[in-house]
Amino acid sequence: MKEARRFSRWRFLCTAALLLLSIFAKGQTEQAPAQSADELMSLLRDEHPIGPSTCGSRGTEYLREQDAAVRVVALGSAATPQVEAAVQSIETSGGDWTHAWWLVHVYARMKGPAAFPVLSRMMHDPRLKDLRGSLDDSAALALGLTSYVDSAVVPSFGICDPFERRDGLNLVIFAWETGDLDMLWTHLGPHAVAALDSLLAKRSWQDLRRDLSAPVSAKDVLVGYGFDVPPPWGEPYEALESKVERLVRARAMPLDEDAVLKTTFTDRSGSVCGRRSIAFATTDFRTLEHGARFEGAGSKYFVDNADLADLLHLISACAAQ
Repeated sequence: MKEARRFSRWRFLCTAALLLLSIFAKGQTEQAPAQSADELMSLLRDEHPIGPSTCGSRGTEYLREQDAAVRVVALGSAATPQVEAAVQSIETSGGDWTHAWWLVHVYARMKGPAAFPVLSRMMHDPRLKDLRGSLDDSAALALGLTSYVDSAVVPSFGICDPFERRDGLNLVIFAWETGDLDMLWTHLGPHAVAALDSLLAKRSWQDLRRDLSAPVSAKDVLVGYGFDVPPPWGEPYEALESKVERLVRARAMPLDEDAVLKTTFTDRSGSVCGRRSIAFATTDFRTLEHGARFEGAGSKYFVDNADLADLLHLISACAAQ
C-alpha cells in the first residue's frame, strides 16, 4: 500500500508539473507573433534529440509541439494544402517523418470523417506499422470517438497522465480481441470478475470464446467506441487542445467516480454496431485471486459490468463486421 501511495505522489507531481508547463506555454503562445502554415509545419517536422527525460522535460517538448499543431488546425483552409501534402508524403515515404504522430492528428482534426479512408489505408500499410498506434488514435479523433482499439497495438497510457475510464475499457476490449485471459481478469472490477468466474465455472476459456463468438484470429481486429458524456471525458487521448483547457473543462463537468457511461460501439469502418452502459470500479492497488498484481497511481478504472457476457458478445459482434 505504501508503494502505491509513493507512486500516487509521483503521478500527482507529474500532473502538477504538466499543469504549470501548460500555463507557461499558454502565456508564451499569447505573446507569440502569428506564424504562417509553413512555419508551423516546419516546427512539426523538426527533429529533436532523444535523451534522458522526466515528466517535466517530456512535457515541455510535448506542449511546444502540441501548441504548433493546435495553431495549424486554427489556420483552417489556409493550412489544408500543407497538411494534406505532409500526410501524403508520410504515406509515400513509409512514415519517414520525425513528428508524423502530430501530423496525422492535425489531419484528422481538420478533415473529420473525410480523413478516415486515408488513415485506414495507412493503418494497414506494413511500412507504417510503427505508426499504427498513432493512426488508431487519429482515426478516433476523425470519427468523433473516444477510442479505436486495435488488436495490433497494445493500449498504453503515459506515466505522467491520469489513468482514465477510456484506458480501462481499452484494455478489456484488447484482451478480448487477442484472447488474453490474464489481461482481461486484471482489468475487471469485482462484479465483472464474479461474472467471469461464473462463466468459466463449467467451461474452458476457449469454449467461452467460441460461445460468445470471439474473434478466431487476433490479427487485424478493430473496435471503436464513444462515451456519451460531455468533453473532455469522451474525447480521445489527444484531442489537440491545451492541457489547461482540458483540466478546466474536466473541473467544470466532473464525473462521479461510480458513473455508469452510456457508450456507442462501432465496427472497423466506424459504423455503429451497438450501445451499452459501462460500469466502472475504482482502486489504487489490488491483488487478484489468480495472482495477477496490478498497482499504480491515481484512480484506476476497471470495467465492472455484472452482465459481462453481454458486453463481450457485443465486442465480438463489432469485431466481426
